Amino acid sequence: AADRRRGPGGRPAALGHGDRVDQVRAELDRAFHYARGKFIQATERVAGHAEARARLADLHWTRYREARAATRNREAEEHLKALARFQDQAAAQRLRREVPLTLRTDPDGARVSLHPVAERDRVLTPGAARDLGRTPLEGVPIPTGRQLLVIEAPGRRPVRVPLLVWPGDEPTFDLPIPSEAALGGDFVYVPAGRFVRGNDPQAVLANPAGLVHVDAFAIQRFPVTVAEYFAFLDSLPPAQAKAHQPREARGGPLFPPPPDGRWRVGMVDVDGDVWPGEWAICAISFHDAEAYAAWRSARDGARYRLPTEDEWEKAARGTDGRRFPWGDHFHPSFCSNRTAPGPVIPQAVGHYPTDRSPYGVRDMAGGVREWNDAWFEAGQRVVRGGAFSLYPVFCRVAGRWGSGPRATQANYGFRLVKVL
Repeated sequence: AADRRRGPGGRPAALGHGDRVDQVRAELDRAFHYARGKFIQATERVAGHAEARARLADLHWTRYREARAATRNREAEEHLKALARFQDQAAAQRLRREVPLTLRTDPDGARVSLHPVAERDRVLTPGAARDLGRTPLEGVPIPTGRQLLVIEAPGRRPVRVPLLVWPGDEPTFDLPIPSEAALGGDFVYVPAGRFVRGNDPQAVLANPAGLVHVDAFAIQRFPVTVAEYFAFLDSLPPAQAKAHQPREARGGPLFPPPPDGRWRVGMVDVDGDVWPGEWAICAISFHDAEAYAAWRSARDGARYRLPTEDEWEKAARGTDGRRFPWGDHFHPSFCSNRTAPGPVIPQAVGHYPTDRSPYGVRDMAGGVREWNDAWFEAGQRVVRGGAFSLYPVFCRVAGRWGSGPRATQANYGFRLVKVL
């Protein structure tokens, strides 16, 4: 909308604002380098100039925090290295490799363990647990780097909280732990907090990079399956079932009319292919997915909807900015994609154990592309994730695509979020 508002000369107003932002950034860069140069001159003229060294440390610390907030992690690391050269007490305090963790849960008394996360065979893997005690925790020191908190309350499912901890952080959580009845067996809990959005230059049409807060939510462990979707179709009058059945990209039905009007697992499509119940449902439009969410909400007495973009991306990659659910490196055998071993056809959900996010959500890099409740461009809804028929570049979980809400493709499916 901002781009459509015109400034002087018919130029979009948003472009003028962007120019001003770039100008201010350039001015800040010049001021930083000028001040840094002057302080370095002072340390060269007066050996051990304490005040100049302290000001240099302040400059690099400020720029480090700015880079962190913008998820420019390589730049942040460079400022930390520069800060390490000033071995005064303040710099040493800022660079300490342990930070205080504060964690409160509802209910109290949950057992908390900390697992360092390291790469093994190209997969980020939690290591041996360190017991942190029971909640509430106040200022408990934890190491910087990639970590995983596992929080266990009696009678409730363990909660996983992935962390990317940097010097100067003070991670603080007030964490309600949902009951099994509230969560539901096929949903995974994603606690509230910030995550690294975007920040992958190889991802297709990724959102702008940043640290983004997302409220707590529960998302389906797997995409909606053929068995689950056919139960929805089977509950509808024939005309409505026909309107919501899987369709070709040009709109034609993928299944002949069922002879007895019943939608059952194992039905054969117009190409002669059998659709097992364990496949993720595909060839579904955004409106079909919304209709299923409304039907299931009425059936279960709960509230379901499609995920927002930020919910989907956080569930897929955790908080640390990894490129794929399992880490930063791709291998064809890690998820369902066009280069995976075997024929280019759908697989049962959960077929690829490596395609698992830090929260335990499955099949978000491969399988089927998934509708999100978000606008892409005028008249288009967002589609996220890779698919069995797509190449690896589309498996990067920061990537996005757009399609009309009535459009269907052979690899379009969805999963639901449950409102807690």
